[in-house]
Amino acid sequence: MKKKYLEVELITQLKELYRRNDPEAVIRLFENQPSLHRNASAVPEYVEALVEVDRLEQSELLKTLQRSLGQIFGLVIHLLSTQTPRDGTLGTAGAPVRVVALRTNSGAPFIQLP
Repeated sequence: MKKKYLEVELITQLKELYRRNDPEAVIRLFENQPSLHRNASAVPEYVEALVEVDRLEQSELLKTLQRSLGQIFGLVIHLLSTQTPRDGTLGTAGAPVRVVALRTNSGAPFIQLP
């Protein structure tokens, strides 16, 4: 319970720093507190701060997301290309399109893949 309370306090502090227009402090706090890296309330504050100081493109977060999404979409494209029917028509009985929905820990949709 104490750990959860500390995390709530850190998120409150993060939001207050952002409200005070101190994106550098938001970035420092987020990067120095690993427990915030998995928190759905903290990540948007961090991303907004990175955007405000024009550092999103150089961030490890964006690089990680790009690698992960590239791997996911590469796999989907590979699976679709290996299941294409002879006539090349996806969405037919011979090559149905399946939708897979991935969800975050909170149950909110994260990404949908064909």
